[in-house]
Amino acid sequence: MGKDKRIVKAIPSKRLYKSIIADYDTELALCELIDNALDNWAKEGRISKLEISIIVDTSQQTITISDNAGGVPEADIIKIIAPGHTTNLSTDETIGIFGVGSKRAVVALAQEIKILTRYQDNETLILKYNDDWLQKETWDFEYEPYNKEISKGSTVIELSKLRSNVNDSLVEDLKEHLAAIYGKFLQDSSIGITVNDKKSLKPILFDQAWSYPPNYAPQKVIFSVPIENENPINIELLGGLIAKNEIGEGEYGIYVYCNQRLILRADKSYHFGFTSGQAGLPHPELNSVRVFVNLKGSPERMPWTSSKSGINFKNKIFELIRPKVLQLVIYYAKLARKLSRNVEANIYKYKEGKVDVTNINDVTKPIRLYELPQPERKPNYANQVIELNKGMANTKPWTIGSYEGIIVVETLSQTHLSQKNRYSLIVLDSTLEIAFKEYLTHLTGRFKIGRPRLLNILQNRSDVEREVKQRIKSITRAEWGLVNHYYMMRNNLIHQVANTDVKTDDINKYRKVVESILSKIYKLQFP
Repeated sequence: MGKDKRIVKAIPSKRLYKSIIADYDTELALCELIDNALDNWAKEGRISKLEISIIVDTSQQTITISDNAGGVPEADIIKIIAPGHTTNLSTDETIGIFGVGSKRAVVALAQEIKILTRYQDNETLILKYNDDWLQKETWDFEYEPYNKEISKGSTVIELSKLRSNVNDSLVEDLKEHLAAIYGKFLQDSSIGITVNDKKSLKPILFDQAWSYPPNYAPQKVIFSVPIENENPINIELLGGLIAKNEIGEGEYGIYVYCNQRLILRADKSYHFGFTSGQAGLPHPELNSVRVFVNLKGSPERMPWTSSKSGINFKNKIFELIRPKVLQLVIYYAKLARKLSRNVEANIYKYKEGKVDVTNINDVTKPIRLYELPQPERKPNYANQVIELNKGMANTKPWTIGSYEGIIVVETLSQTHLSQKNRYSLIVLDSTLEIAFKEYLTHLTGRFKIGRPRLLNILQNRSDVEREVKQRIKSITRAEWGLVNHYYMMRNNLIHQVANTDVKTDDINKYRKVVESILSKIYKLQFP
């Protein structure tokens, strides 16, 4: 070291504590303490059932957290209070790694803190500190044996003079929050978390019931990200359309678990593709879409923030897996939208099936997914009509003009022509009149009309209709009334008032009547 080089002691200021008080709410702070207990229990070998108890006293405005995770040995007592000190190893699949979580959690919760701990069957130790200690710049603190022993291998944290008011509503919200955050842990019968109750919280999980539309089952992708000189990060991605009974308001989107702890719940941010041009903006059509990201490995490699309440999107592991996550999100968002017209028939009725599982070796390659359903094309109306009536066209070719007249009207309805209703009225009425004449012309046997008389009848519309009425009794009086009404409208249009207003509703009514009469006289069929 050169002669001019100097040394400064880089002991952190107590402001480190003060600055984080505003960043923590009650739920977040209590999660830090539960994380600490879970990690300690794992390090102690999980030798007995872990019981974590939280008592929120709304009348006294105190919180007590106790656990039997093993306690803290006297040699490690500094790790309870000093930031940056931790017994966790970076290679463990633990939750805490930064050595600040439990320390800042208690300070964020209360002004008065008392911690009792007993390692194995050693003596119980007690340490206390408060805001007065925070005002001093010294990091020295006192602890001593406690005159009353607590249970072996346990720790009790008593918090008073809470910084935020606690009430019954908060207690209920806390139960739901913890049951979701630690849902995967609570599946293990050897772990119990209670809140003002003797019964352990029941786990809340979000991936337990899926829908299995044919060819579109949920898909799980399993792979590892190798880390030099370390164990790999093991990753499972699971995406699909959730079952109807799992649908909750706003509960669609991305769920991220790191070492079994829920970090993100139902995230719908642009980071995960919920933006225009990818999965699209959040919308109720996507209610059934869920994608899960499960990571296990070194806590130092996890893409969580230090408070474990969000994702560090610049984390190298996250940047590596993000394209696959986006692929699943975009795929199932598109699928949900394509099936959204009838979710009951297209999604929710498929209650049984299997999750498709794929193991991949190359993390750089995209996931192989099912082809998305193609848009349903509306059947060509003309082809439908021709197919329905091809038998009649073969035996009675004079009927072709009748059903083609309806095809012309359908074609006109799809155009943007300003006068299409006028043209349609003329076509409909002409089609019906010609159909009547063709019918009378092709009568045979005793029904046949002699040629001289037929020629006279065909000269007059009224005579034509009278002859048809005598032979086809199934045409109703109402239908004949509408035929006459629209015949007069057509005459006014052609011969008298050129600006006759023909509405779309008129065309729809008359078309229905014409189709009905054509089916009665020729047995023609229309879609």
